[in-house]
Amino acid sequence: MKCGNIIKYFLFGHLFINSVTYSCITDTRSESLKISSDHSWYLPTIFNKTNTQGCGCDTNEVVCIRKCCDVNYVEINKTCSFNSTLTMDLPIFEHQNVKLEGEDLPRIHFISGINQCIMDDDMFYEALRDEFYIQDDGRIWLPAMNTYFGQEHYCLDYNNENIVATICILDFDIQGLLISERLTVVGMIISLPFLFITFVVYALLPVRNQHGRCLMCYVFALFQTQLLNVITTLHPHPDNYSAYVCRTIAMLCLFFTLASALWANVMSIDIYLTFSGSRGFQGSKRRTEKRRFTVYSIYAWGVPMLFVILVMVLSSLVKPNKWYNPGIADQECWLNDGIPSLLYLYLPISTIAIANISLFTITSSKIRKSQKETAVLRKGINSRSDDNKIRFSVYLKLFAVMGINWTMDIIAWAVDWQVDRIPHAIWYVTEFCNAAFGLVIFLIFVCKKNIWNLLKRRYYMIMGLPNTTIPTLEIMLPNGCEPKS
Repeated sequence: MKCGNIIKYFLFGHLFINSVTYSCITDTRSESLKISSDHSWYLPTIFNKTNTQGCGCDTNEVVCIRKCCDVNYVEINKTCSFNSTLTMDLPIFEHQNVKLEGEDLPRIHFISGINQCIMDDDMFYEALRDEFYIQDDGRIWLPAMNTYFGQEHYCLDYNNENIVATICILDFDIQGLLISERLTVVGMIISLPFLFITFVVYALLPVRNQHGRCLMCYVFALFQTQLLNVITTLHPHPDNYSAYVCRTIAMLCLFFTLASALWANVMSIDIYLTFSGSRGFQGSKRRTEKRRFTVYSIYAWGVPMLFVILVMVLSSLVKPNKWYNPGIADQECWLNDGIPSLLYLYLPISTIAIANISLFTITSSKIRKSQKETAVLRKGINSRSDDNKIRFSVYLKLFAVMGINWTMDIIAWAVDWQVDRIPHAIWYVTEFCNAAFGLVIFLIFVCKKNIWNLLKRRYYMIMGLPNTTIPTLEIMLPNGCEPKS
């Protein structure tokens, strides 16, 4: 998803301190897989944004310009060859108007690293010198495409003594995306209708209890998260929106991402309280559930709201070059990569995931202690104890799949952040499965005979027809719905 974690601390913990104290790496030859003994040529390295964190690119005094090869090297047929005679003397523009040139130019850092699309012979475009304009923030502007390209999407170098900008094509449609981004978009486009259907089905059911209401809130938050992710994946750059719209999209995406995680946490808390026998409030079961749901709503909607406000304040008050600045809408309509994503996204989600695992482990232990038999999914049993066990089994399936997806997503993010030579194809399956999670929810909670019977009951109620053909026993919905008392 667009849009670090506790698990990351276990797997990559030793990298955390190194990531905070960034150094500016302008010489990438040492990272090359192959270099000649006399240093006359080397195989170019893929651009790694973490190498630029200490270069002062976020300050007004330095302009960081991306170069395919190191200074005094030029890219020729995917090889960086030594050439000290060609230098880059490039004016800085504001849009298409010259802003700084000659002696007025600030200190320039050439940050090196070739584009992945060049090495893969993928779609890229070579813009001639008069086709692009270098901006004072290091991006380049292409009037022909009416688009700004950040440092991660272009690199400059010489081609037959002419400066060209090699750009990975990003048309902001499904054809112009990286394979992983295409899979994410396709997966979420598949997921969204199933999330919508799940929400509508549970809204239409004639009977609904605590678990059904929590599931609806979770599905609603997840739907909004995936919808915003599709938008920001297809149109990632802040220049496609006004500053206000871009920040709003980022805040909403962060809010609903955390809200979906917390509503999943609410479901694990509720099932734990069910088996612990704690009602929490005095009064009838119906009134107790309403009060508990109110508390759940304050928790699952309120905490993300407070967190988003905190991120907004930090983004406004903290200096841009601080490692803990969230960087909302700086690079794209989302958090900055690296430490900000760790602190404000993956760490909270990992904490919630670990809490869910702990609650389900405790609940499983309580079930084993209360009943020795293992066959808890017995058909036709109408006791509340067995209903709760069936509900627990259903949620356990949901959280097992969810936990695998979250874990793989976090590990993929951490590896992609710190290791730039891992093939992206490794994560294709997990990225698609994570994006298409709405289909899993639909299969678990909607594709059930009891749900179909309840929908038929609702239809008969609307049409004024008798519903005696629906067995009463099957109307009892142990995984989230039950008749109102």
